Formats: sequence, structure tokens, C-alpha cells
Amino acid sequence: RLRFWFFEDALKRSYIDFLAILERDLGDTVSKFKLKAMHTVADLLKTKAENEKILLTLLANKIGDIDNRVGSRAVHLLQTLVFEHSAMKAVVAREIENIAFRPNVGLRTQYYAVIFLSNLTLLRDTDNALAARLIGAYFGLFEQMVRGAGPSSDKDSKGAKGGKDKEA
Repeated sequence: RLRFWFFEDALKRSYIDFLAILERDLGDTVSKFKLKAMHTVADLLKTKAENEKILLTLLANKIGDIDNRVGSRAVHLLQTLVFEHSAMKAVVAREIENIAFRPNVGLRTQYYAVIFLSNLTLLRDTDNALAARLIGAYFGLFEQMVRGAGPSSDKDSKGAKGGKDKEA
């Protein structure tokens, strides 16, 4: 029994090391490596729930990637995951919502978050709480956009006026 426990511990440590390698690959500058690592993370999430929180965070964080292909692929993989495992719908939606409301998050990240959340298929009998949460998230994002649009539109109009003055 002691050998079995030792083997299980060694296997879990190897798995944690493998997740660290995947995390490093997800931060690579080459999109091909990121996409491969994302597919591996998604496959692990679908098949084995070991360290689900870490895997979900790794995959969900890629919706804010600089490369559009990586962000859109992350949304697609998350949608596939939720389609195949509908019990994870609320957990994945909460993670995406947390990413969308982080301070200093980019508009592209919020855009991909809204795309993912709006494409969730909700069931009338079982997803009422999730639907209420999503409505709150939509209004929160709308409020953030309205608050954020005021000062930036003033800057844009000043920049446009300054550009016109230079031309004249």
C-alpha cells in the first residue's frame, strides 16, 4: 500500500509539472505553441477533472490574448467544453465573468467574454440563477463601458481638434 501511495504522489507531482509546462507554453510568443497548449488544456478539462480550477483558469485567461486567433479559439474551446459538460456551465461562466471585470482589462477581452456568455444555451428549469447572474454581468459591463466611454471620448475629440488645428 505504501508503494502505491508513493507512486500516486509521484504521478500527481509529474502532472503538476506538466501543467506548469502547459502554462509556460500558453505564454509563448509563437501562436502555434499557444494553440497546441490550449487544445491540450481543453482535452484535459473534458476528459479528466484533476486540477480543474487550474486548467479552467489557464484556458479562460487566453480570451484576452494579443493574437485574435488565440482569443477566438479559446472562446470556441470553452463553448465546446460547456456543450459537452453542461454541468460546468455556471463554473465556466463565473470564471469568464471574473476575467471580464478585472481592472485594466482590454476591450477585446471583454468582447470575447460577452461573446462567450451570450452564446451559452440556458435551460428554463435549471439555469434560472445563471440567467440572472448573466443579466447582472451584462448590465455591469454596460455600466463600465458607459463610464469608461466618457473620458476617452473627450480625449478623442481633443485629439481630433488638435489634428485639425495642425492641418489648418
